Amino acid sequence: MPKWTVAADGSGEFRTIQAAVDAVRVHQEEPHLLFIKKGVYRERVTIPDNKPNIRLVGESPEETILVSGAYARTAGPDGKAIGTFATPT
Repeated sequence: MPKWTVAADGSGEFRTIQAAVDAVRVHQEEPHLLFIKKGVYRERVTIPDNKPNIRLVGESPEETILVSGAYARTAGPDGKAIGTFATPT
């Protein structure tokens, strides 16, 4: 299983979770592990349907934190509220 490390401090292959997700090949059959080091990751992470075999594993349940400020009334590109279904991290 391929494994990449995400570390906000630059000690891994990627600084952001989304950059690592984007680097995984489309329609990859074997699982790809993204090991996320301790830290606060302030980003909105989207894993597209054509990359179903990505596994995210945090270094620590208490110290590996993903934060997104999106909420149902956040304005989308068209200026309208994006709604609940467009707010996952």
